[in-house]
Amino acid sequence: MKNKKGYTVLLTVVLLAGYTLTQFTSCNDAELNSTAETPWITFSEIRTASDRTLVAFFKCDTLNIDAIEISKPAEWKINGKPAEAVHLYAMQTDGIHFHIYLETDKLVKGKKYKVETPYGTKHQV
Repeated sequence: MKNKKGYTVLLTVVLLAGYTLTQFTSCNDAELNSTAETPWITFSEIRTASDRTLVAFFKCDTLNIDAIEISKPAEWKINGKPAEAVHLYAMQTDGIHFHIYLETDKLVKGKKYKVETPYGTKHQV
């Protein structure tokens, strides 16, 4: 188990140094759970939903449906181009699983796609 006191001290030092901690982008340490207001968000994978839609899957340790922000579509990019539309589906489990649907140009079989989000970047073939 991680030392949560050490984490709190580190967070305090970062905040005192003049940095603003607004959003954690990922968490690869399953033992460390967030007890603060800012949730841990993990970008897990990308799938194809249709010939014009990719789905980005995220897991979040909070029960806050607003943990993932989609109001700025320009921040959600496919191969460097902003998504034409961004839609959110959320399912509560042991936290929340988010499915973010990204509409784009017609997808081409075999082409590589890079999905950039405010919560990380992944590639799909």
